[in-house]
Amino acid sequence: MQVFNTPPTLPYYSQAGPMTSPGRHAALLSDQPRDVAGLSAVLHGLIIHEHLAGLYGVSLSDEDRASVHVRRTEELLGLITGRDASPLTEPRQPSARLAGNCRHFTVLLVAMLRAQGIPARARLRPIPSRGRWRIRHRGTCPRW
Repeated sequence: MQVFNTPPTLPYYSQAGPMTSPGRHAALLSDQPRDVAGLSAVLHGLIIHEHLAGLYGVSLSDEDRASVHVRRTEELLGLITGRDASPLTEPRQPSARLAGNCRHFTVLLVAMLRAQGIPARARLRPIPSRGRWRIRHRGTCPRW
């Protein structure tokens, strides 16, 4: 029999933090898929990556790109529902999605998992660009 120890930090990663709290939008996260693949599909229907928008035939204005600087889940959910009040599980047309980046997908996934009581955390790391390190990040979301 294999025994796993529960890390003492697990409860900490099961609750929303300052960046992952949905705040006044908590109800939006209550009826989401229970698996990571389903949550990922929901996110891809809500956010369009700022550097991949052209692949969808979408041109982002400076106003559209301003959302890339928003960091908190509550504010992101406010911007998403401000553009389209449909349930989060209904995919938006690419032109109606919120412009974001890897951090947005990661932080919202962590928020959705934590809203279900699943311990998760965001891990962002710099990635090399043309042989030099730049201030670009790739996000991942370890969960337990």
